[in-house]
Amino acid sequence: MLADYGAAVLIDDPQPTLGTLESLQYGAIREEDGNWYRAWVVVPGTTEQWTDYSTAELQSRQRQANAQVTALSGRVATLDYLINQQDPDDEDYIEPSAAEIAELPVRKTQLKSWNSYNVKLGRVISAAGWPQTPAWPVMPEPYTNETSALAVSTA
Repeated sequence: MLADYGAAVLIDDPQPTLGTLESLQYGAIREEDGNWYRAWVVVPGTTEQWTDYSTAELQSRQRQANAQVTALSGRVATLDYLINQQDPDDEDYIEPSAAEIAELPVRKTQLKSWNSYNVKLGRVISAAGWPQTPAWPVMPEPYTNETSALAVSTA
């Protein structure tokens, strides 16, 4: 035992790099070449900690996906109205630009991708690896809420 040797300096081993939710505890003491060393023990996160951590990450991703779906739905609805639902004989008719006509299928594709992503997020909890190693789906390219391709081309 260390106390049997009188005054001694106890040297901590270098701390290991920790992964997500891991913590350190002091481990065993050993003597090596006349020096005394204290080892570290890596303690993994509990299932409850992993569940809380992964659930928070899932909720964050779902909030982002819902915001993207909302923004894209609004843009698609506006473009669809402008291109497909107006009456050309109406005095308030607004002629859609070529850029707006070209933008509609792009935004519809983005909306479909974000809706798919949202569905996949809803299935993460039931997939293998939850909660320690969730299989996160690949996030689509974010929609940046530009008002239209026309605004970019006339600026």
